[in-house]
Order: sequence, then structure tokens, then C-alpha cells
Amino acid sequence: MNSGVDYSLDTPFKTTDTSLSAKPGNLTLYGGPYDLSAPACPTAWFRKQTSRCGVWSTILDFDPVNTKSEAGTVVYMNYLTYTSIGIRRAFGSEKKVIRFRPAKQAVEDVELSTTGPVELLIQAHDLKYTLGYQETGAEVKWLGEVDIDVMTENPAVGAAFTGMMFGLYAFGELEPALAPASFGYAEFRQQN
Repeated sequence: MNSGVDYSLDTPFKTTDTSLSAKPGNLTLYGGPYDLSAPACPTAWFRKQTSRCGVWSTILDFDPVNTKSEAGTVVYMNYLTYTSIGIRRAFGSEKKVIRFRPAKQAVEDVELSTTGPVELLIQAHDLKYTLGYQETGAEVKWLGEVDIDVMTENPAVGAAFTGMMFGLYAFGELEPALAPASFGYAEFRQQN
């Protein structure tokens, strides 16, 4: 029932951050200046995790023009607790890297050998999440994992637990990302 109230006015969402027509068949994100750890509104799309075990996957086509832009996928509890895997430009190089950012652990960069789209994966297990990627025609490379206890730890500020989410994101560090990030699909396949 339409009550005549426009609830979108209270939603922190900019229509210029996304497009379904820029690259037909893809969701294109134009990253804003806020990363996933900012309490402000990052450029991201989230989906609740609906099953304890399964695989979240997406295909990302992203060619960052500087080292401050990143796009990828994330398992997200809140802006204080998340684990992500994304594509960035390597420092001092024209090559791209996969950045694995586990919650409460050190960040790791792995150089990509391809310039094309990359499949990003998050495997949800009973007690952990495992993140990896697959370049075209290559095997899946698993970068690391994070325990569910770390992901569900009570934050120092804010709500304790509202449910885990998977997401797609794009950002520039304190500036808009200068390149669009195109996601070919995003899906969660439940496993027993």
C-alpha cells in the first residue's frame, strides 16, 4: 500500500553511485570517497547471509587508474568488523593486485597476472570464512581465512550483531574512485 510518503528521502544513497545501463548486464559502481571502515555511507550493495554454509561469488571488471581506488567483495558485520577482497593498482607499477583485508589481521597484496575480469569468492563454513579469487583459465587461489568468532566479536561502539552480510563495493581513499567497477553477477550458492 502506498501511503504517499517518500522513504527514499531518509536513505543515504546517491543514484549517481550506481548504474545498470553503463555496461548492460552488469552492476556498475562509481566509488565514493568513503571506504568500508567509515561510518559514513560507502558505495556498496549488501545482501544478508541466509545460510551458514555456502559460496558467495562475483565477477569484477575493474581497472583502477591510481593506488587509492579499490573495488571488490566483502563479508560485513559493520564498519568496524569486515573482511574484504578487492582489486587495486600496485604501488609504483601499472599492474593490478588483489588486496585481502581480513578482520583484525594484516593486509596482504597479491599481484594479478591478468588485466581482465576476476572472479572473487567467499566460502562460508561453519566456523570461518575463506576468501579467494580466480583469474580467467586458472585455478582458484585461496588467500586466507577469518574465524567466525573474530567476525562476530562485539564492537566497541554500536549494535552488537545485526546479521552478517555479503556485499559489493567500490571506493577511493578520501576521493571518488576515478574508474568504474563493473560486477557481472553476484550470487550465494548454499551448501550443506
